[in-house]
Amino acid sequence: TLAISMTACKAGGEKPEEPVQTSVSETSVHSQQEESGSAEKTGETQAPLPPETTESTAAPATEPPVPALAVGETQAVADVCEFSVDDTSISARVEPPQPGGYYTYYEADRGKVYVDICVAYKNLSNRSIGADDTMSATLLYAETYRYTGFSIIEKDSRSNFTYSNITDIAPLSTEYIHYLFEVPAEVETSGVSVEARLSIGGQSYRLIVREGGGAPASGSDPADPGKTSGAIARGERISTPNAEASIDFSAIAARIEPPQPDDYYSYYDADAGKVYVDICFAYKNLASDEVDADEIISATLTYAGQYEYAGFTIIEEDNRGDFTYANITGIAPLATEYVHYLFEVPAEVETSGEAIEISFFIDGSSFTYTVR
Repeated sequence: TLAISMTACKAGGEKPEEPVQTSVSETSVHSQQEESGSAEKTGETQAPLPPETTESTAAPATEPPVPALAVGETQAVADVCEFSVDDTSISARVEPPQPGGYYTYYEADRGKVYVDICVAYKNLSNRSIGADDTMSATLLYAETYRYTGFSIIEKDSRSNFTYSNITDIAPLSTEYIHYLFEVPAEVETSGVSVEARLSIGGQSYRLIVREGGGAPASGSDPADPGKTSGAIARGERISTPNAEASIDFSAIAARIEPPQPDDYYSYYDADAGKVYVDICFAYKNLASDEVDADEIISATLTYAGQYEYAGFTIIEEDNRGDFTYANITGIAPLATEYVHYLFEVPAEVETSGEAIEISFFIDGSSFTYTVR
């Protein structure tokens, strides 16, 4: 397992904060007509033009179809590359094809899997090329939901992985590049279509990872349509056009830690004489594209019916074992993530017994939650 040490600082907000971090451990590295109108001059003595002279007979422009790739089929771009799709798979863990005694692997977070596309790439140019410059890709699930990914590359005779952004492919060399997409686990089991759109050597291609039909299960309880505004209780379902959410918990403390701390993790310590009010949201993205974690919720805390406080967001990672920055983290379509909104307030807020209420917006819909 690959281990990386990182130093974190708190994501934005009204007042930037410094989180305390002992270390961060990860097992994976994760990645554009104007219509011109012409005014026709008319007069009483001017006869209208015949219809056949005013209508264009030119055929409408159509884009050429995107060629499809098949596993094992070789494609070539002159003086650029020769390549073929070596394999595709969907699994929670991605290992090199011929693992050595010690090797790097990629394990998806709980409730997620990887779609892995392996491409054998031969460099036909006269110079070395960065492995991460060879291709780009987008994954399409159920013909609706789009996912971005990242590339890695094999080394040591296909027994290990390394970073594509620090690896070059020499002229006439063939290397194996993997494009990984972390997606909700339902993608593996649903039977709904999975398709990749690849750009290699300046050409576009489509690859059917799995044929299928229909739509993914909504996961919603028909008997509980969810609230669209108003007062919310803990665990009560919130429903908006682009999201499903609920309040997982709230807390008041001088130190905020992730719910299931790893051996090494980030935490947030309030300044002397202050505490944090922490409200944790379970947020499922129903939109077709990724959303920025720091833009999904805005909130204000009101204490004792009159004192207002602004806050900031952070987001959990590593199976709820750590925190990371919300302003650099996206929530993929159909994925559920845990987003915290933190308010730093005077310590008396914790002990006074006065009311604490949080007003927040999701998708432009207004809600309130009573902490105390």
